[in-house]
Amino acid sequence: MNNADLDIIREDITMVMARVQANKDNISSIAQKQTSTNELIHKLQASHTAMQVRIVILDEAWRRKNLKIRGSAESINDNKLSNFLRRLMSTLLHQHSAKGIQVDRCFRLTKSNK
Repeated sequence: MNNADLDIIREDITMVMARVQANKDNISSIAQKQTSTNELIHKLQASHTAMQVRIVILDEAWRRKNLKIRGSAESINDNKLSNFLRRLMSTLLHQHSAKGIQVDRCFRLTKSNK
């Protein structure tokens, strides 16, 4: 082998070593990205779980504000039911006026045949 052949082999080895180093750097970069992605996934999972708990809490709180009032006279039509309920609550709460009481919605349930 002559010097020219050895120089070509040295250049090839140098290029291969440079590619190996570049691949090592890329692998390190990918590993760091994967670690940060995994951390983000864990944070998002924790946030998702916290939001699910919060939704359950809010849903339960919303249900606690619902009232079921039974036994209102059939003569009170659906248009006047809201006013009737405000006056009834005012009486039950010993308030002089029903103005501060709000009824978001009200409706009659159909009678069940028991």
